[in-house]
Amino acid sequence: MAHPRRSGRWTAATWQPLRVGSTGEYVRRAQRALRRNGYYAVLDTGVYDEATERAVLKEQQRYRAWPTREPSTGPRPTTSE
Repeated sequence: MAHPRRSGRWTAATWQPLRVGSTGEYVRRAQRALRRNGYYAVLDTGVYDEATERAVLKEQQRYRAWPTREPSTGPRPTTSE
């Protein structure tokens, strides 16, 4: 498998959980991707702030992805049976 930094692919080995207060290059990459998808309120600061959090949650809803929030910090969607 190609190195993720060279191929531009994200894998389980390269992913780091991000939350409000996280900092660094992974946050900056996420912010750039969000801006490319139209979330212009998200600034490329490298700090995972409230604007980044809102954009991530909207993208998770858009793609019906399970929110990455821990149960203690926010609700998870319920499934209908």
